[in-house]
Amino acid sequence: MDKAQELKVMQAFYDRIFEMVTYSTGNSPAVNDPSKTLVQLVTDGSINLSDFKNMASPNNPAGDLTSAEAFYDRFNITGGITPVYTPSGNAVGKLFKEIVDGADATVEPSKKDIAEYKNAMKFLHSEVKTTDPLTGKSKISQGPSPTYTEYLKYQKDYADALANYRATFLNYDLSKPKQQEKFEAKVPILENAIQTAWENWNNLGAKSEVEEVLAFLASSDNNIVANVINDTKSLMASSQQEALVPGGGPWWLTSASPSNFYDSNKAEGWMSFSLNSNYLHTSDSSYMAQYQESAGSSFLGLIGWSEKSAGKTTHKSHHMQGNNLSITGQMMTVTIERPWYSSSLFNLNDWKLLGQPKGWVSEGNLKAISQALTKGHQEMPVVPTAFVIVKDLSITANWTTQDSDAMSTAVSASGGCNFGPFHSGGSSSSSSSHSTSTSTFSGGTLSMPDPQIVAFVNHITPLSPPEAG
Repeated sequence: MDKAQELKVMQAFYDRIFEMVTYSTGNSPAVNDPSKTLVQLVTDGSINLSDFKNMASPNNPAGDLTSAEAFYDRFNITGGITPVYTPSGNAVGKLFKEIVDGADATVEPSKKDIAEYKNAMKFLHSEVKTTDPLTGKSKISQGPSPTYTEYLKYQKDYADALANYRATFLNYDLSKPKQQEKFEAKVPILENAIQTAWENWNNLGAKSEVEEVLAFLASSDNNIVANVINDTKSLMASSQQEALVPGGGPWWLTSASPSNFYDSNKAEGWMSFSLNSNYLHTSDSSYMAQYQESAGSSFLGLIGWSEKSAGKTTHKSHHMQGNNLSITGQMMTVTIERPWYSSSLFNLNDWKLLGQPKGWVSEGNLKAISQALTKGHQEMPVVPTAFVIVKDLSITANWTTQDSDAMSTAVSASGGCNFGPFHSGGSSSSSSSHSTSTSTFSGGTLSMPDPQIVAFVNHITPLSPPEAG
């Protein structure tokens, strides 16, 4: 394996996740629009899932607020627009509050628009009360209504069914008849799962009713932008939570689906995946491929590790030389739900940010955002809407002696090891319990059994603000 093949392995894994979360069939539309979605690989995804056990959320207001704050701090940080996630330190809640606090509508709503807007909000949302364990004070936040909760649940089931179909398809080398037969044997079950999830979403998830309301809130044909801004300002102020962790900042309740994702044995949505260097599937339009053309020279190899000594961390790497690489494991997508985040604002016309130019928040597409970043500022060009977890990783290959030596050194390194986007060992950077994940290299197999984050899925913010301030 040479450097170009190593890069292709990285691209194949990236493209797989992108295709899974944006996949559609002829009769089954995608949940995530490919043109509005950015996937970012995470190369240091160590995580202690128990940090988020029984976390408070709009759907679980009596849960643990400390766990909820830990979830917010970990999964609400924006990460630039490159295909490799680099935490910016800026949280979605803080950025969004600053945007709505500075927003100003340039039209007035009609009485009809106001009435329809209020009805729409009542249909989608309910009040949620939480109690600060330190002060005993109550906070009124906003959560999804029972109807909207069901909609989101069945939407997630449908997205998982699509992703599982695509993941299974990509697990096979369909140039070989026996592999074709194995896949074709699974197609009826996979297609039935998609059809059942689609019907449940429509019949049990009030799909048409909810989407009619969502379309109204995002329509540029109405004049509700002033209501959206004013209500969001009030909600962000009233639902703001004070830090429970010393040195922390303000935060807002955020949900995860599945809500029990922290229990890797009970959470639903895990699917098997495999990647083989002998039949790597890549896309000609891959965002990762475009990025690698400019950044590929800095790629240091699939195998990497870190050594910590005397307060310093040294990073080392090795280009894999062997072949017949095989990666298998389990994968799950966890969606992030923020009832306080009114994304409809970014689809509306007739508003501005005082003192800021048009497009200051986002230029609306990755090419324009990238160009804007070279000249000026983009406040919140993308927002993480989901993250991908893997577990039970098994990595085998025809390793060379140099590869095996590097792997043996990597798994025993004090700062942890990486194989491509997969990470193990070292301390979890977000964990309050400072846990470590484990990996072993034995008999030619690299094993990483513990759950880890490997990617964020982001929604690209539409052109905002639509007018100069």
